[in-house]
Amino acid sequence: MLHVNQLAIAANNGGTYLLHPLSFTLAQGEIVGVIGESGSGKSLLAHAMLGHAPKGYRLQGDIQGVGSVALSAQSASVFDPLKSVRQHLSRWLLRSSCQEESTASHHRWSTLGIDPEIAGSYRHQLSGGMGKRACLAQALVQSTSYILADEPCAGLDEVGAQRTYRQLRDKADSEHLGLLIISHNLRQLLTWADRILVLRHGQLVDVTTPAAIRRGDCAPYSRALWEALPENWGESHVDAA
Repeated sequence: MLHVNQLAIAANNGGTYLLHPLSFTLAQGEIVGVIGESGSGKSLLAHAMLGHAPKGYRLQGDIQGVGSVALSAQSASVFDPLKSVRQHLSRWLLRSSCQEESTASHHRWSTLGIDPEIAGSYRHQLSGGMGKRACLAQALVQSTSYILADEPCAGLDEVGAQRTYRQLRDKADSEHLGLLIISHNLRQLLTWADRILVLRHGQLVDVTTPAAIRRGDCAPYSRALWEALPENWGESHVDAA
């Protein structure tokens, strides 16, 4: 289990925080969602967990636990423009020239959502959905204990998003992968996450569960996010939803 202890991003020259001190846990086999409006600090949290802070700022706090962490980035812009997706993944999947291992590797690509078209593409050739699948596959093939997935379904249609979340849920359940999923889509997190972290203005305002949000047993801001969903407009009481 990862224990995030008072993790923060603070200015070098004073007490200004981009990300205020926050603490939570992430267990293997668990999906923890991170929700909040734009600018709430969701992506900053992911980068802080990887040990990165913007220029002029420093990290505070620490992370304790056993296991490695990989990032599934928001965009395929993180890929080398001179290498295909196949070349990026070859470090883990094509280490041997043995035909049997090569066949097994291609089979595993398909389980990661990587078809021949994506495998042979360079980053400028990837659509938004293809890029999301490539970024997620690059994180998954590293066989880490935990993955930080930054908006893995943003821009995908409902079918594509459901397929991606089902893939992640299966990985969590069958391989005991711990997943921190950053998303702007509360509805999707309510369906797939075990717990939800709620950020606002760089502060952790709630650590809750989908069930607690649905019944209104949560922080006021979490309740406001729930009530902002179109299907809940006009509801005066969350319990009535």
